[in-house]
Order: sequence, then structure tokens, then C-alpha cells
Amino acid sequence: MALQRLIAQGVADANGNISGLTDPSWVPTVQQVFTGTLSIPDSTITAQWALFVNGQQQVTFIGQSVVTGVQVHTTEILKLSATGLTPGQTVQAVFQASQTPENRTETTSINVTPTGTTQNAGNIQFLAGSNLPVPSSPGVILDLTELIYPANTILANYNTAVITVFNTSGGPVTLVLWGDDATAGDYNYQVVTLDNASTYTTAIPIVGIIELSGDCGVGAGVLADIVLTEEIVAAPGQLVWNGSAFVPFTGGGTIADPLPVATVGQSSFSYGQTAITGSATAIAAPRANRTGLSVHNLAAASGPVYLGDASVSTSTGLCLEPGGSVTFATPSQIYGITAGASITVSWEDE
Repeated sequence: MALQRLIAQGVADANGNISGLTDPSWVPTVQQVFTGTLSIPDSTITAQWALFVNGQQQVTFIGQSVVTGVQVHTTEILKLSATGLTPGQTVQAVFQASQTPENRTETTSINVTPTGTTQNAGNIQFLAGSNLPVPSSPGVILDLTELIYPANTILANYNTAVITVFNTSGGPVTLVLWGDDATAGDYNYQVVTLDNASTYTTAIPIVGIIELSGDCGVGAGVLADIVLTEEIVAAPGQLVWNGSAFVPFTGGGTIADPLPVATVGQSSFSYGQTAITGSATAIAAPRANRTGLSVHNLAAASGPVYLGDASVSTSTGLCLEPGGSVTFATPSQIYGITAGASITVSWEDE
């Protein structure tokens, strides 16, 4: 099948977060598989994205990075979450995928390729290092003079290092980051206490810098991803959330989670079956923090079910043929209607 361009649109909340970004178009038809490439072309450079399939995190990436080898089977739900966006920002996640029969589709591996930036078209950006250990005592995280840079670029082409640190050590750490120049001078010295299972993103100017260094005080479990960009990112200090925007961190104290992820959904999913009749019939119940309501018309059903709101009819609703499934991200009540016969659908809400 030809390549399809499937788009899911989301809006960052007041904290600059998006959770459960998905779209019904990302669900392949029965016994088919979507395989392709996913990106968020209008993402901000400091945004940290996570890609989930059926609730299991597959990969994390920064900004406009391109994720290849993304694969979704009929029964699977592809979702994205993000932190570090501008509050109220609208973004579009683009999934360019081919649909192939499940029994003739080879399994792929997910890979991340950083590319582009958000503010300036054609700006150079690349992933200089991933899962780099932050030393337990003052030491080098990344030597910028030893990197292999993309074709036709050198260190001088890049102005900023965007550093994302993941703390999986099992406890809080005192994280220190800085840049070193050729004369062993230290610049943009930063200190922040980072709780376990937290993520921290900051930007460090690298003009004149040859090494990015750090110190976390623990032997293992504190890792860094570093993206170099031609873009000059403002405010070289630590970025923290002040309630309405990311701002430089200038005071002491503890930052429990500088890039919080909003938690949505239920601790255990809801599921059931509903008999749909010739009158608009409610399926499940409306829920403000819904991440996905999947509705399946049983293969043995006597006919299609039409889905929509309370005013749904057989001429206006989304037609769900026997054996078909669809997923809704809307928090609103979903209704179904038939041409007259009672048809039972199964559903799962999370």
C-alpha cells in the first residue's frame, strides 16, 4: 500500500505538557500493520517526547527528532507524551506509514535521528551522544573535539548544547553541569537536586567550549542525552517551571521534577460490552482524563455500527463494520446506533 501521512494534533496544557496524543487514523485495519516514520515538525527544541505502544514506552526523543521503524499492529495503540512545550502550544505529530498484511510484515527496530530545529528552518541539529553516564565525581561527559560531525559541519557551526539528564539511580542526586574551554576554565556552572525517576533539560552555550562536564555523586544510573544545535538558545541558566513558563533557575533549594509528566488515565483500565440498538446508545462513560476509548464491532456481528455523539444516525455516524475497531481520545460520551437490529460491541477505556 502507498505511504500514508497520518496526523494527530494536540495542545499543550498550562504546564507545557501533552499526554496520550493519538488519533484513530493511527490504527491499521484488521490483520494489517502500519510501519513508518514519526516526527513532530513544530515541536520546540527543549521538548522531551516519549513514544508508547499499548502503554509500553518504546523510545524518548527531543524536539523535532525523526523516529524511524515505528510499527503498530491492529490491536495496538500508538501514543505520545511530551514535556517542555510552550503552554497552549498546538503541535501536529506526523506518522508517515505504509500498511501491509500482518503475515507479510517484518519486525522493525525503532531508531531516533535528530534533525532540524523549531525556530529556524534549515538550522543544524544532531544527537551528539545518548545514554552518556554522568560521572560520580567531576569529569567529562562529552569531549566536543572528538565527535564526528555531520557532513560539511564542524564544532564552530554549533552554538548550544541541549542536555537532558535522566536519574534512575534509585534516589535523589545533586547534579552539577558545566562547560570547559581550552584553558580549563569552567562556564555556566549549574547545580540542581534531581529526584529519582526525574528528567531535567537545560541549554548550555558552547561557543569556545571543548568539553561538557558533570558530577552527580553516585556511581551509576544518571545518564545524559546531548543534542548540539546551531540555534542560540536563550537563558543559559537552568530551566525550571515557575507555574506558567520555563525560566532560568537562580535560587537554591530542590527541584523535585523540573520536567513533570502529567499522569492521566486509570490505574487499571475499564472494559465491557454494550448492546447497540436502533436508538443512540451510550458506550462506556465520559471521562475527563481519558487517553483512549477503543470500540470493536465483533466479527460475527450481523451488520455495521455507526458511532458519534448523542445525535448520531446511520447516515452521519462513523461506520464500524463487523470485525472493525476504532479508538477515540475525546473525553466526551461516545454513542452508537444500528440500522435497527441489536448489535453488541466490546470496548476498552483507559
